[in-house]
Amino acid sequence: GINAEYGNSESFVMKLIVFSLLLLSIITLSHSLSFPKIKNQKYLELPNGLKALLISEPRNHKSGAALTVSVGSYSDPDEIPGLAHFLEHMLFLGNAKYPVPGSWFEYMGKHKGYANAYTDTQLTNFFFTIESGVLKPSLDRWGNFFVSPLISANSSSKEVNAVNSEHLKNLNLDVRKFIGVMMNQSNPAYPFHRFKTGNIESLVTIPKARGIDVQQRLVQFFNTYYSANIMNLVVLGNESLPILEGYVKEHFSNIPNKKISRPFIPGPLLTPSDFKKYMKVVSQKDAKLMFLYFQFPKKATDFSYRPTTYVCEFLGNKGAGSIYSYLRKKGWADKLRCRKYHEADEYFVLEVEIELTEAGFQKHIDQTLEVFFYYVSLMAKSLPTESWRYEQSAAIARFRALHKSRGRLPNFISSTARNMQQYGEFSIFGPRMYSRWNSKITSELFSRVLQHITPDRVRIHLVSNTYANETGIIQESIYGVKFSPQVLTDDRIKKWTNPAAVPELSLPQKNPFVDVDSKPKQTPRMNTAEVMVNNSIIEFWYQTDNRRPQVILRAFFQNKEISSTSQNFASAELFVRLVKDTLSSVHFDASLAGLYFSIEPKANGIELLISGNRRPVSLLLGLIWKGLKKPRMDATSFEIFRKEQMVKFQNQVYGAPHKRVRAIAAQLLHTPFYTSKQMLKALNNTKLADVQSFYQNIFLKSKIIGFATGNLLPSEIRDIISDLNSTFTATLKPTGAPIESASVVVTKLKPGSDLVYLENLNVTNDVNSCILVTYQIPLLDRAATMKLVLLHSMLDKPFYNQLRTAEQLGYIVQTSLAANSDAGEIQFIIVSEKSPSYLLSRIQYFLNNTTKTRLEKMSDKEFSAFRQALYSSRSLDSSSKTLIWNEILSKKYAFGQKKLDAQVVLSISKANMIEFFNENIISKKRKLSIELLGSKATENQILPGQTVINDPDEFKAAMSSSSFGTVSQEPSQSYSDMNRTPTLAIVLAMMSIVVVLVLEAASYAAYRRYHKTKKYM
Repeated sequence: GINAEYGNSESFVMKLIVFSLLLLSIITLSHSLSFPKIKNQKYLELPNGLKALLISEPRNHKSGAALTVSVGSYSDPDEIPGLAHFLEHMLFLGNAKYPVPGSWFEYMGKHKGYANAYTDTQLTNFFFTIESGVLKPSLDRWGNFFVSPLISANSSSKEVNAVNSEHLKNLNLDVRKFIGVMMNQSNPAYPFHRFKTGNIESLVTIPKARGIDVQQRLVQFFNTYYSANIMNLVVLGNESLPILEGYVKEHFSNIPNKKISRPFIPGPLLTPSDFKKYMKVVSQKDAKLMFLYFQFPKKATDFSYRPTTYVCEFLGNKGAGSIYSYLRKKGWADKLRCRKYHEADEYFVLEVEIELTEAGFQKHIDQTLEVFFYYVSLMAKSLPTESWRYEQSAAIARFRALHKSRGRLPNFISSTARNMQQYGEFSIFGPRMYSRWNSKITSELFSRVLQHITPDRVRIHLVSNTYANETGIIQESIYGVKFSPQVLTDDRIKKWTNPAAVPELSLPQKNPFVDVDSKPKQTPRMNTAEVMVNNSIIEFWYQTDNRRPQVILRAFFQNKEISSTSQNFASAELFVRLVKDTLSSVHFDASLAGLYFSIEPKANGIELLISGNRRPVSLLLGLIWKGLKKPRMDATSFEIFRKEQMVKFQNQVYGAPHKRVRAIAAQLLHTPFYTSKQMLKALNNTKLADVQSFYQNIFLKSKIIGFATGNLLPSEIRDIISDLNSTFTATLKPTGAPIESASVVVTKLKPGSDLVYLENLNVTNDVNSCILVTYQIPLLDRAATMKLVLLHSMLDKPFYNQLRTAEQLGYIVQTSLAANSDAGEIQFIIVSEKSPSYLLSRIQYFLNNTTKTRLEKMSDKEFSAFRQALYSSRSLDSSSKTLIWNEILSKKYAFGQKKLDAQVVLSISKANMIEFFNENIISKKRKLSIELLGSKATENQILPGQTVINDPDEFKAAMSSSSFGTVSQEPSQSYSDMNRTPTLAIVLAMMSIVVVLVLEAASYAAYRRYHKTKKYM
């Protein structure tokens, strides 16, 4: 049995008590949290029990919806792991009203739409965004997912391959392997230990052998759990609230209410016998990690006080007196993070991750833990009683909740629908805010939490690739991770329970950046950017706004020498890392107060980005300027960061294949762009003196290009420029000819080129291969650019539907589009068990046959729909600050280009597009294929007409030219070299410089960026 402390409470009475408390907490939430009134929002419950949150945003150019059903992988039948996830996939493949499997994504493609879903442990979340104006018909199509999905045998027999491909993709991810350890070594009576994503074996082979009809069980699972009364819906559009309410009632009232309760999952992830243990986990990558897990029971009202968030503010603090700052000064650790690992009906699990240095890992693990538990003892003495700390965090959280940008629309609506399960109508602000301090409740709560962060209640996972030869190795069956379970001795536990005092440790003082004045200044609202200063040292632009008390400030220290050689770029990376370390405590305090900044090396410069609350930004800027002017450059820190950077490049071979091929494409087609091999060689030769020389002779000879936008007065912007002048004018000495543009140089492919570059994946047991096919297209005028964007929108969803849904070539099937200076690129990516040469043949057939025929037969009405969608997106007010910043860096200053482009779009005819397609994709193609070969790619072939690239540098030298070449009727020459060592390009330079026109128009199944280790897709 399970220890009574953790309660195996499965009785009806216990369930009733828990849900009654949850209901009570939601009812009283608005009083304890004092939510602001929102005029453009309405919460309602339909007669069928579905709860809906409506958000009207008249100025929004995108609409969307998200729906969460409160059932997930924890409700899988024991005999069919992965069934809930499989059903998530199936709902996209046709319903009674719209039966064609690919019709939803075809519709998305015509209206600049995006759709996705994920399956978590106790919920499944579906969401989409679409251009405004077609929200109602979109809700009709999407709403029928939940009314009458076909779940046909034909579709399920194909789609199970996509689920299996998704699982294969996960097999070589260390993060999945770490989850595998916890699955294997957790409470067997709790469903975390089960396989959640599913594969061919769990969904086909084993059920078939046992006589289980999975098709029938999919239908049964839907009929049992997809009930309106455990669904939460968010709809956001530019229509009025009454109109949105009408949409919801029309399209969601017919979802059946099966009158079921949300599945209640009792019990803990870890039982008492799972503590006082540590696992030595074998990693693929070169890693030195320590994970600490703590579990504590929760009450239904706990969530409004955000106990895990509050505790993590202290454990993860990076200021003076913190665990991190002490370990960092000792040279034992380089990073420390604290986060909620798992939340269930009765328990929270907290995770602390410490990235150890070589010295810390080899000699100081026990001392690191002793330091950690001493700091927890300081927290236990203060947190339950010191109300000012809590009130400071609550004030910051409230300000951030009210004024922080909601971010990307898909993320916003998806997370809001997810939060409705716990916060109901308060789902936008509830998860970000704290209840008011209540001495009795908070004292009990934080005392209870901290009583569980003790040495006798810790579970430790140590991760390293050096553990491969440990005794007692176990191999987990799902992800194949190897680990060795160990028992903590009583002596170690006793030592950590009574840790030696560490005088250097102390709880943080009051945050100097806290300023929660929520009133924006009445500044002029400018429609475009204007230049305030432009001289030999500083070029500074601004654009003021008065809608929110927020600012965004960018500064680019521009010097082409920064990225002119791999040695310089290595020094730039280390210089930036030392600056970040100098400012680590500043960064942490500022981020808690809602001010964020980043400093990154880019092509031709180093970029600073600051965003957040306007009031304390001047204080932050002053500290950043000092950190940039006089960073700490001690030998110990330098050596730690140099080794850290080298490990990063060594580990890139284990990166996701679809990301690796993008990096290789950038390496071959863009300059400056350095391979991991080049960077490792440069870092190996870099000394502290080189970084000091870089600072003096390159960084301090930069020109500053700046752009301030948001709620700032012109006088405040002049003060920023004045501070820049006073800080840097005496030291900055810009030299050399001005840089005409911050863009990378593009390697020009010749017409008729059909090039291929091959590498082995070199990852153990990775059965997947990957291919990227890129077509380079000359962009000699804006009409060509708009044709490229229009062509991508016409190809994207059909590519997915044909090669992913119909042919089931793999889980990741996606396209992307980018443009730089006078060259554009349209890319097609597939990750699959099939050989790259076979994938290439299918991509070519899709383009040369399917698409060519489709374009020729496309009706004028269908073509006009694609063109109108592009026109609508381009004709809207071009207020993107990122686009303006890119225009400033490129020296083009065409801030109104999007509206001009809209008129160009209207002039494009169907005949123009057919001609454009035939010339750039077929007759005069400039094509490059990059093939990463997995363990199954034994029959890969070079196709007729392809020219193999053997040496990237020789290839670039031969192909580069200032303009696009003439038509070539013969294959390009072979670029040979004896060195066939696999290479991998770094991703740093391209991402900020390439002006992305369309970001990863990916399949719904491929987008998992913000659902990482805790979501089981």
